[in-house]
Amino acid sequence: MLVADFVTPPMMMSAYRFAAMCITIACLAATPSAAGVKKHQKWPTWMKTLWSNPNAPADTVNLRAHVPSAPKLSDTKSQVIMTEVFQKKAQASCNGIAQEQMEGCMEVASDRLFCAMFSRHFDKFKSYEGASQYAQHCKEIDPMETVKDATKDAIEEKEAQQA
Repeated sequence: MLVADFVTPPMMMSAYRFAAMCITIACLAATPSAAGVKKHQKWPTWMKTLWSNPNAPADTVNLRAHVPSAPKLSDTKSQVIMTEVFQKKAQASCNGIAQEQMEGCMEVASDRLFCAMFSRHFDKFKSYEGASQYAQHCKEIDPMETVKDATKDAIEEKEAQQA
């Protein structure tokens, strides 16, 4: 026979309550006090918060989502200009230019090609940082002037500034 056969249900219930109370007291006795947690620095942070005072001011947490800044047009321009397709188009614009003027021509051709692309897709670029200034720059470019003429003008301006 089992002991449970002799114990009436009300007595069994009190035994369960007694066991639960003993386990609760044992758990509470094993946990450190809040003062002990603050003194003992080796406790993990999450354990320190288990015994913290709910009325104490909480550490401030920045709950704002990170708002990315607007992309820079200059970064995008640098990436586009470095592509192979763009370089080939700029090179084609500079056909017939003397080798000593090729660097200046590539700069002018790249700027003009990017302005053309920028103007066609302005709606995509208008939120970029520096877009309005670059739009003004592109408006100042004379579309009737060839890349060769613009290169000669750019070289003359650099020489005038150096003199």
